Amino acid sequence: MSENEQTGSAVPGQPPRGEHATRTTTDAAVAEPAPASGMPDIPWTPPPRRGARGRADDAGAVATDQDGEAMSAHRTSGHATEDSQPGTRSQVQLTRSARRAAGARGAAGAVDEPSGAHPLDGLDAEPDVTRPDDGTRRRAWVLWAVIGGAVAVVVAAVVVFALLSGDDAEPAAQTVTTTIDVPTPTAEPLDRTGATALVQALPGTVRQFVLGTVEPTDTLDGALEAWTVTYSGQVLAEDGTPVESADAASDAAAPHGATSEGAAAAEADQSAAADVPAPPAFTVTVGQWEDAEQATAGAQALAAELGEPATTEEVTVGGEVTGSLSYYPSVGTTGTAVWTNGTVAIRAVGPSSELVNFATAFGL
Repeated sequence: MSENEQTGSAVPGQPPRGEHATRTTTDAAVAEPAPASGMPDIPWTPPPRRGARGRADDAGAVATDQDGEAMSAHRTSGHATEDSQPGTRSQVQLTRSARRAAGARGAAGAVDEPSGAHPLDGLDAEPDVTRPDDGTRRRAWVLWAVIGGAVAVVVAAVVVFALLSGDDAEPAAQTVTTTIDVPTPTAEPLDRTGATALVQALPGTVRQFVLGTVEPTDTLDGALEAWTVTYSGQVLAEDGTPVESADAASDAAAPHGATSEGAAAAEADQSAAADVPAPPAFTVTVGQWEDAEQATAGAQALAAELGEPATTEEVTVGGEVTGSLSYYPSVGTTGTAVWTNGTVAIRAVGPSSELVNFATAFGL
């Protein structure tokens, strides 16, 4: 049996099967066996110079494996052994396949096998930017607490002010509006059949006052026609209550205790007074001219002795201004109003308590 058969190696000088196939060149040089008898002497050739990433050939190029990657020094040593000793080529290929499989399995975890460290070890974890820190939450809580306290103070101040001012506030004065029915006449107006157009245009009744007499007058210069008319009726105060005449007031003030003969005489006087018409409440002077300018001049003549008017307002018909109405200061209980309406001028004299109602309701 030869030496190779005893060691189980197919190539002289190589380790037996089962040992690591990537012995370094230094071990190979030290443990170089003597050539056996009957075998050719294979000289040992030192490996070429190696670069940082692989074994360089005689031309200076870096050796690569079958995958095109540069071989490390350890893998280059294996290639050197494989090139110098072809008998171990299959073992070297198996070793490289095992290393590639191990690298593929370790790629998922990206763990450094010699040191057992992960490439991401030592890196700080990314802070959670969406979660506020304790200081921010504390400041927000303090801000909301301050706002809530301010609102509570304002509400309390309003409530206290309302309670204190409610006791001292005086109740609002209530306005009472009394509506008085428009008084109506109790007699029939004068019949004006066959009269002029101006007389027929005169109102037969004005509120509770009734047309009683119509007489011509020559006091208005330049007028086409002029009349003095009277209206009679119950005079009312501003509050709507009837105003008693002077005779009625004197009778009410007479002393009691009259004899039966005196009572009979008083009844006779009352019956006779009933047959006599009541004195006129209003005396009206009315005239008509050819145009509005002459009518305005006639109105000025009617108010010549009255002085300055107290108030003056416009007279409108259908939304158009057709004249003016003036109220003059009262003399006692008697008032005067003078107005124009187109070619007509009118003056009314009567009780001041009824003057405004009478003038605005006259309608001419």
